[in-house]
Amino acid sequence: MNEGFASVHAPVAFGEGKEQTSGETLDAQFAAGGGSRAIKEVVAVIRRGKIAETKKALEEAGYPALTYQGAEGRGKQRGFLWEIDPQVPSEPEEARFLPKHVLTLLVPDADVPPVIEAIVRNNRTGYHGDGKIFVCPLEDVTRIRTGEKGETAVR
Repeated sequence: MNEGFASVHAPVAFGEGKEQTSGETLDAQFAAGGGSRAIKEVVAVIRRGKIAETKKALEEAGYPALTYQGAEGRGKQRGFLWEIDPQVPSEPEEARFLPKHVLTLLVPDADVPPVIEAIVRNNRTGYHGDGKIFVCPLEDVTRIRTGEKGETAVR
């Protein structure tokens, strides 16, 4: 897991419409309270039966903090069980919502690829219904207990 961000010497937008000067590093900017580092929200919709091994894999990879919720939905297979797993008997007219889990993790930009890899590795069966992963930008994060902001609130 990436324990920090490398110094960057390129223009980067931050704060209240300010822009970082070309010689200023991100580390110096944040030490001075200049804004939030780049953080992503990773949202994964996975099969319910895969939650325990996915949580374990994420924890082993260094990402123990997550939120999950039970959900129901369907993708392009329209809820037909026979398209998800040919072993499960189902009539084509039995279109319905299927039980899923939605995992949400907040991670620094550099940590997105290993998080996605851990989720995919533990959820790919080869059948329809394995799920989807969405990566969304976050403007800021605040830890309520301490008031910490940005990457510090996520770690």
